[in-house]
Amino acid sequence: MTKRRNPAILTSMEHFRSKLTALVLLLLVFTTAQAGHTLYDLDMTVSLADNGDARITEVRHMDVGTDGTECYIVIGNLGSSEVHDLTVSDETGREFTNIGSWDIDASRSQKAGRCGIVYKSDGYELCWGLGDSGDRTYTVSYTVTRMVRGYDDADGFNFMFVTPHIKPSAEHAKITFVREDGKEIPQDQVKMWAFRYQGTVNWENGTVVAETTESMSGDEAMIVMLRFEKDFLHPEVAESGSFDQLKDKAFEDSDYNDGDGFEWDSDIITVLLFIILSPFLIGYYLIRVWWFRHQAKKDLLWFRDLPYGGDLKRSYEVLEAYSYGKYDQKNIISALVLKLISMKALAIEDHWVSPTGFAKLTGGSPKLKKLIAIKPLIADKNTPTLYLLKKLHSMFLKAAGDDGVLQPKELERWMNYNTSEVESFINMLKPQRSLKACSKDMKNVREVLGMKLFLQDFTLADQRHATEVALWKDYLVFAELFGIADQVRKDMKQINPEYLKMDEIFRQLNNTDVLPAVTLATLSGIHDVQKEQSGSSGGGGWASSGGGGGFSGGGSGGGVR
Repeated sequence: MTKRRNPAILTSMEHFRSKLTALVLLLLVFTTAQAGHTLYDLDMTVSLADNGDARITEVRHMDVGTDGTECYIVIGNLGSSEVHDLTVSDETGREFTNIGSWDIDASRSQKAGRCGIVYKSDGYELCWGLGDSGDRTYTVSYTVTRMVRGYDDADGFNFMFVTPHIKPSAEHAKITFVREDGKEIPQDQVKMWAFRYQGTVNWENGTVVAETTESMSGDEAMIVMLRFEKDFLHPEVAESGSFDQLKDKAFEDSDYNDGDGFEWDSDIITVLLFIILSPFLIGYYLIRVWWFRHQAKKDLLWFRDLPYGGDLKRSYEVLEAYSYGKYDQKNIISALVLKLISMKALAIEDHWVSPTGFAKLTGGSPKLKKLIAIKPLIADKNTPTLYLLKKLHSMFLKAAGDDGVLQPKELERWMNYNTSEVESFINMLKPQRSLKACSKDMKNVREVLGMKLFLQDFTLADQRHATEVALWKDYLVFAELFGIADQVRKDMKQINPEYLKMDEIFRQLNNTDVLPAVTLATLSGIHDVQKEQSGSSGGGGWASSGGGGGFSGGGSGGGVR
């Protein structure tokens, strides 16, 4: 006879079992969260000595969990270069003890406050103990000898400074190149390229700065290639061949080769071939754009949300590809200015102005005018297109001077005298993705065009929710990007005039007198600089997502273990 279980006991056991399972899952989640690590910021300074050596200082701001015992940096593929003079300190200023040869199997407590080097057949691992968990900042310095090398036509290097597959990957990384003697790196003495990350490389105030604009993924790296004119530095090591050969190797599979996939030499045969084939190439390109437009617009529906999560640059790239590469640059600048106003980093205010300047200056009868006042830029690090907004805000702030109020003529004059900063902004503004890349991202492309269609039909979309009204400021910013701002302003006034009157920021966004003047002044300064700027000839700009072959340094891995 089979013994039957009491249903009440069975229910009680199942209840206990479900509670136990939930508790175990909670503990697992908690343990995982405690064990994990986050690398918020990796800030490197590369100080170049006259003999070609480089002193590298890395500042790593991290959230250190309970997992692992040490941090380490992988450096290999060095040829005749060596690594030495490792020092490490933490956020308290404590200098770690360098014990020389490092034992990776020691415990976490044994490694705390210590650093050392693992010598491998293919390079080095620079190691230091994690110590306590929590918010930590480690400053790591070391020398790489013979980084800059001499070539027949120039001096320079192609070096991997951040390796792929670091755990954890950096949310933000920046590399600043300076001279050891404190002198500036003249802009006419250096050319620069960067590979394998989403970001930029630019000349800035006597330095070269490579910086990510998005969190790094596991397989991304940071490779930077710099070319110096002869006699700028005096490297000890001379390589056979030319720097151009190093550059050609790095350019393979990179984004630097193309406008839309072609790179033409200047010899006579190539010029003749170009003349013969150009009608076919132009026709092929036009057909490709037509097909892309056809696919993007087919059965297109309204999109009411912000495309690319509100990223103006990504949306601009779509419009540029969609418009045969000739989309009006004025629209993206206007959109960025409006976004800064919506973030309260710019404000339209009344100021007394005389013919020679503000009323505090002598001469003329002053008049009350609306001008842009520069306010602090306060933004979350995850704000879409923040790198562009910060750059534009910085230029406006410097152009405004001590009074903090920007006049269009003042801005244009400042831009004419500060071409390097303008070039940096231009390079950030350039579309990073080609038509081919956009065509592989059709879902987001259709969302961009779907939002433009929605704003064009704004008065027809009669069902409006609170969440949608909350996006009206962003709608007006994107309307500037799409070049339909005047129409959308009229539609908004027709739909909800009281809201526009009540909201101070919205009133500023709708000011049609000040914004065009500032936008046109910015655009004028940009066009003056663009006349002299070359494409991918080393003047800086976006990093290539691929390429970088033939590099020194680097390897794979690193981080926490």
